[in-house]
Amino acid sequence: MARGGSRRGAGRPTGPLTKKTREIAAKALEEGINPLQVMLANMRHWHAEAQKAEAGLLDQVIATLQEMPREEAVAIILADVKRGLNMRELSQRAAADAARYIHAPVAPASGDKPKADHVPLHVRLDAYEREDLIKESANVVELKKQKRK
Repeated sequence: MARGGSRRGAGRPTGPLTKKTREIAAKALEEGINPLQVMLANMRHWHAEAQKAEAGLLDQVIATLQEMPREEAVAIILADVKRGLNMRELSQRAAADAARYIHAPVAPASGDKPKADHVPLHVRLDAYEREDLIKESANVVELKKQKRK
């Protein structure tokens, strides 16, 4: 039966790329195009197509509304808007894929979450104010009755 924990020699070996991977990378470089270039080309293509679709949309809306019944015109206009949004989404996906190769990943900042003993500023300020009142009143403090809900 298998046991947990790390064992010597377990897992994927570290080191150079395998022979097959090297062959694939060399072939891609010989062809003159790499995956990053494809992603960037797709991003630019779909971005340009979305801009073309959006540019002609207003003129088409006016013409469609004048020539057709309202329900048909709205259906056509919505289809055109969805088509433009789909092109934007394709551009965004290509940009997100390419960004991983262009920008270094950012590690989350440490200390984002407050520690267990953290006291919010407004609570500390209230406590300081109460301390000052106690000092001013010579240790005589009037307790306020809380309103019951």
